[in-house]
Amino acid sequence: MGEGLPENLTKENSTNDKLFDELYNEILALEESSRENVLKSVMNVDDGEFDVLGMDNSIYSLVQSMQVYETPGGIKIVAGSDRGIGYKFHNEDRVAVSPGCEFVVVVDGMGGEGQGDKAANISIEELIRTPDDQEVGAREASKRINKECPGSGAAFISARILREEGKIYLEESYLGDCQLLLVRDGEVKFVSGQDSYVLDLVKLGGITADQALYSECRNVVTGGILQKHEKVKKERIEVQSGDRVLLMSDGISDNLTSDEIAESISGLSPGQAMKKISDITDQRMIKSSQIKKEMSPEQRAQETQYPDGYKSMPRKDNRAFVIMDI
Repeated sequence: MGEGLPENLTKENSTNDKLFDELYNEILALEESSRENVLKSVMNVDDGEFDVLGMDNSIYSLVQSMQVYETPGGIKIVAGSDRGIGYKFHNEDRVAVSPGCEFVVVVDGMGGEGQGDKAANISIEELIRTPDDQEVGAREASKRINKECPGSGAAFISARILREEGKIYLEESYLGDCQLLLVRDGEVKFVSGQDSYVLDLVKLGGITADQALYSECRNVVTGGILQKHEKVKKERIEVQSGDRVLLMSDGISDNLTSDEIAESISGLSPGQAMKKISDITDQRMIKSSQIKKEMSPEQRAQETQYPDGYKSMPRKDNRAFVIMDI
């Protein structure tokens, strides 16, 4: 995979199903060969140290990037980030994991000409310095972005496990449109807020929740780590053994609804779940141009889903995905 993306995979005008299938099978073979060593090893990370994923721009597979962890409290974490298929030739998404702190954070950089990449690096560096106070980390990141790459920014969402009086709590912090889901017994029980233009329209009654899934404005973000600091949004929820917490960038959440994600990975191990989401979003990104040609937004308004069976308009993007099994 170090040689980069197959040329045909980025062509917008191809509608050759055989070509798509050949390219997709090639990706699966590459993923399988790179996956063996990763799945067999659990990285040993000392308390307070963080693993940062997503900085290798040669990776365009969530499975190839996947790392597996277990916290001292027994929480299993699988995380990965890649540049996606047929999108940019660099990755502006990041994931940081600290098993010792039982803390994870997903960052999605924003800004053209490599600025999003810089903003992502700055944001992840500052946010991991203060896992217990993301307000401080976001404020420092905002200051640095203003100086080092003005005009760019980042969305983020983090999750920290807290244990008090025999109970387990999850503290989430976020700015922007990265997302967190809590899945219990195969059903979505909690969805984090998002700073999103189309979701704001839904709240105001301007469009329906279904219309937001195929709106051309889905990628418009109304908040984030920007030059002017915004107050970090926080929420604390009680979790229990058996719960599955998912954190993701919009490279995942724009291609699949919350319910589709939960249904797709129900009953799967964390590693299998990562591969499943990687496979589905691979296919949706590869065939995104073809799917859009087959069904316009006007046609989608009359239907409940796209020809491939999913509700959201497919979109090419970088990806970051984290699975935490409580």
